[in-house]
Formats: sequence, structure tokens, C-alpha cells
Amino acid sequence: MVGQVVHHFCAKHRVDFSSIDLIGSHGQTIWLVSMPKEGETRSSFTLGEGAIMSGMTGIITVAEFRTCDQAIGRQGAPLVALVDGIFLHHPKNWPICQNIRETANVCFIPPDNEGGIYETIDWGCGPGNILIDAALRYFIDGEMGV
Repeated sequence: MVGQVVHHFCAKHRVDFSSIDLIGSHGQTIWLVSMPKEGETRSSFTLGEGAIMSGMTGIITVAEFRTCDQAIGRQGAPLVALVDGIFLHHPKNWPICQNIRETANVCFIPPDNEGGIYETIDWGCGPGNILIDAALRYFIDGEMGV
């Protein structure tokens, strides 16, 4: 199914299928234990199998983001800190990135000489979808609706 979505998207938007080098698929998180209690194991369960997607499309597919994040000792959420760090890191300054999505998060990226992307500090900080919904209502309907 998911592999078919890539084919459908390309056909609908006239994207040359052969121009796609990589697919990144987070999937749909069903279960997340990010801060386990004593006796529990840090774990996650996400629907959307990267191997099947890659097999259906023939395109390298990166998946299991939460599991990988937990494997290196992080909580499995938020997931954007690494990408924020790659794009925004600085040799001497502390960039700060505010991501607004369904659950907004903030990411502080230490300077490269203080650990950089390997020492990011990030956490979820609120329901970003409320802001997105309000903006859409304002710009589409001319009302705030909050």
C-alpha cells in the first residue's frame, strides 16, 4: 500500500519516479515508551514497513526513526533534533529551532566545539496543530476560530 502511494504521488504531481533518491518514512506511531519506569523497556511500535516500501519502489528507504533514536539513548521523540542540528549547527553559536507541527517542539543545538548535533537538547512543548488550524482558518476563512 505505502509503496503504491509513492507511485500515485509521482503520477499526480508529474514527478519523474527515477528522480527520487531516497524515501524517509516515519510511519504511524502506535505505541511509545520514551521514559520507562523501573522494569519497563524503552520501546516503540510504528506501522509502515520500510523494507516493504523499498521493495515496492526499488528506492532506498530509511525508516524506524523512533527505534534508532532510542537505540542511541534518546527518548524516541521528538525526532527532528538530528535534522535541525544538521541544517542549523554553528561552530560557535547556539541555534534554537521551534518546530510547529501536531506536537510542537523546540531544539537547542550546542556549538560544534561543545558537541553540536550529538548533544542537542529538545522536547515537545505544546499542541502546535492549534496554531496551524488557527492560521488556516484566518487565511482561508478570514476568522480566527480559536
